[in-house]
Amino acid sequence: MSELRTKQSRLKYIAAIYALGGMSVLIYVLQLQYTNSYAGFVPIDFNLFKVSISLLLGAAIGLTIPQNASRPSDLFILFYAVFVLVSYVFFRGIAVEVSNGQFLFHLGLLALPYVGALMLQRLRWSLPTPFSINSEILLGVVIAIVAVAMGIAIASAGDVGSLSIDNVYERRMVGRETFQVGSITNYLSSMAMNGLNPFLAFLAGFLNRKWLFALSIVFGLSFFYSIGVKAPMAMVGLSFVAGMLARGGGIGRIFMSIVYICAFLFVIFAVEFFINGYSEVAEYFFRRIFVVPGFIVQYYMKFMFDSGGILWSAWDGVNDATPITLVIGDEFLGSIEANANTNAFIYALADGGYPIYFVIVALVLAFFKVLDALYERTGNAGYLYIGFLYTLLVAEQAATTAVLSSGVALLFGFVVLSGKGWARPVRGA
Repeated sequence: MSELRTKQSRLKYIAAIYALGGMSVLIYVLQLQYTNSYAGFVPIDFNLFKVSISLLLGAAIGLTIPQNASRPSDLFILFYAVFVLVSYVFFRGIAVEVSNGQFLFHLGLLALPYVGALMLQRLRWSLPTPFSINSEILLGVVIAIVAVAMGIAIASAGDVGSLSIDNVYERRMVGRETFQVGSITNYLSSMAMNGLNPFLAFLAGFLNRKWLFALSIVFGLSFFYSIGVKAPMAMVGLSFVAGMLARGGGIGRIFMSIVYICAFLFVIFAVEFFINGYSEVAEYFFRRIFVVPGFIVQYYMKFMFDSGGILWSAWDGVNDATPITLVIGDEFLGSIEANANTNAFIYALADGGYPIYFVIVALVLAFFKVLDALYERTGNAGYLYIGFLYTLLVAEQAATTAVLSSGVALLFGFVVLSGKGWARPVRGA
């Protein structure tokens, strides 16, 4: 009976991967290939052999993603599959057409961290923490750091501060002047917005503390008011939901939750498209989440493997002092100011060649193994959050940037120091 349930679950997961890919492809065919043709989007080639390869690879993803996401590395495997691999598998050739052999080789480079994480899961071990500090004290320290960053941001906004979307870019320019690249205030604001404040929202959901969730919303709105950034607010909501799932033991159902949310948004797309012939949901959700990642990776692959060793070296990476994200933006997106971010592993390969690529793959997988080992011993949900946050970050930026500027390293220190402090929700708190 259990074997039958396992087979049924696997079939459900394969169907879910097909649903994610199918919905996104349909939206692309109906709208995105036309509205984004200026950026280089081209029609999908529905050659029977190519479609068969995509379907087989989609089934492979459905067969290998975790059935029950119960460890930090499970979250890495799950989110990397959904937000990186699905895009590349189902949107082959929308930027650059390659042969079947080249496609599979490129996919192998993209999938190596995924396969490595699956293999490492067979090794289970735990790590002790030498001592711990009261988790409530650490929570107060996190709140204080975010409050300081918020105060600096609001003070710098002056008369430009607003909750309006009309002068967002003006507020961002003021923010860039205040939080200059490489400065302590820049790191402080980035860690507060992208890592620490969403962590407060996660704890609010996990510990069922409504006041903490309200505080994280206030912090998020304050950063939007002063700097004009919207993504941190989305992370607050997403982190709160993840915390609630962790509290109820439902973090393992997060994959199907993603599928149901996408299905709901697909219905909204259908209504919008039927009424207006155009959908905002298509542009701001499906395009960003399921189309752009694979699209950008194709440009990176073309840059690396079609340059004949002139622009890129297998041992040294890009032959240019300019950051690789700007090089790709200039080469393929038509602007040196276009910051073409991609996942941490392809970024490492393009920037530093194969040596740096393999080092980054090894370091990221080792980090998730350490998270697993600490979670195995303590049951501290903070490690789940770090796995959740770091996976989302490495899906679109350099691994070292995610660790330092988004507060992952600082959060890791806090969670380690808390011992088992966030292992169970505090009832009635």
